[in-house]
Amino acid sequence: MHDEHGRADAARNVASPERRCVDRTERQLSRHYLEAQYVFVQFFTEHLADCNEAFGNDLGEMLVLAVLGQRRLHAALQPSQDDEDETRRACMSASRIADVARMPRQTVRRKLASLHAKGWIENDPAHGWHIPHPDSHSPARDGLRGLEQRGYARLARLYTQLGLLLETARDEDAEGDPACSK
Repeated sequence: MHDEHGRADAARNVASPERRCVDRTERQLSRHYLEAQYVFVQFFTEHLADCNEAFGNDLGEMLVLAVLGQRRLHAALQPSQDDEDETRRACMSASRIADVARMPRQTVRRKLASLHAKGWIENDPAHGWHIPHPDSHSPARDGLRGLEQRGYARLARLYTQLGLLLETARDEDAEGDPACSK
């Protein structure tokens, strides 16, 4: 059993290999703060500005769609007997979306209405809101294809830049954890 940080329970007091790697990476990034911060903020501001433009200067709408998208992707990645079961698992109530997005409920309802009008989300009265069609035929994905492509290019650049930075940090790091070596 692990806590929310991936650590083993207190009785065993042993961190998982993944958690140890995350902790090590955090320490390495902290030691190279200026370089890591520059690379991250460059990625983040470019992506946020692109998202803002793609959503007509409405980042709240983007956040609501992102919350529903994560729920849809999680449901699609779980084994399922049928599409109806997957759709039910992808559904969220407006109040739950508001909690996750940390937005006022009425604001979320307006964003849901706007996304629904675009055909990007659907409402199952018994289960809640969801993004239809988790595969490449999603109307939301079609509408945001350019943003997705630019986002992957930015993400690849971020991955490469941070990877190079962490390689340098690993070379300087004497503690080494075999679970974290690539």
